[in-house]
Amino acid sequence: MNFVMVSKDVKNAYFSGKSLERDINLEQPRGGLGQLKPGQLMKAKKAVYGFSEAARLFWVALKGHLENDGWVQSRLEPALFFLPDSQSRLVGILVTHVDDVEGGVQQDYVDRAFAKYSQASEYATNRFKEFVFRGREIKQRDRGHVDVSMRNYSLNTKKIQIDRIRRQQLESSLTEEEFNRCINLAQASLVG
Repeated sequence: MNFVMVSKDVKNAYFSGKSLERDINLEQPRGGLGQLKPGQLMKAKKAVYGFSEAARLFWVALKGHLENDGWVQSRLEPALFFLPDSQSRLVGILVTHVDDVEGGVQQDYVDRAFAKYSQASEYATNRFKEFVFRGREIKQRDRGHVDVSMRNYSLNTKKIQIDRIRRQQLESSLTEEEFNRCINLAQASLVG
């Protein structure tokens, strides 16, 4: 359909969400803030990471911005959106994941497809044809062919040594020692 692959990541996503519907007062950080008196509280206008409603308030705002640009939410999958033209022909499709948006749009509609959304939100990334989305490296070739790989992910995967006899026991559960090796490796990769 001659769609151009698109990837966008909203900068400071939770601050782009709807305003809080409840009063939350915050203490100043250690050392205070220059314009506030010591002990003075701050009132949160937007949800911040860790607030129970933060993700929901962002999602409601994101959905509203997309709908203002003409995107229609799927009735079967709420994270999936379609962009019809004036004759109801499909000219774009995208999926959302938290603060990331990925999809494809016909070249003639790329600017219009996110016009109001772009005015309301700032993007940390705004890429076309070549990007990384949720660990997948995506590259669109000149004729529309799309290559998807996870090369960096696979290169950073650590091997867990299991002796030859255990490898032949395909139906066996991990031993406690093997399980602990997996946990230690996973923890080391998070730190490193």
